[in-house]
Amino acid sequence: MLSPDKRNFWLNRRTGLVSLPRRGRMVELPFDEFDPYLMPFTGYTGRTSYQLVLIHRYSDQHLIYPEEGESPWEVEAFWEFWQQY
Repeated sequence: MLSPDKRNFWLNRRTGLVSLPRRGRMVELPFDEFDPYLMPFTGYTGRTSYQLVLIHRYSDQHLIYPEEGESPWEVEAFWEFWQQY
């Protein structure tokens, strides 16, 4: 069971909606309205990692996939997986 205080998001395959917890309530938005971005960041040791950020194009909602990738192709693979799911 997911902890309600961890800001978990849900991808519903049947409805095509993404559920995001925001300010104590759930916001549901269509998955196909999210645009993917590859976000590079550098850690304190100088190592560069990448994360997948999905930004809703019609609102200020976004989600960040928590898994880091060591190279851009890994993050692109996450995105391909989500699109096929």
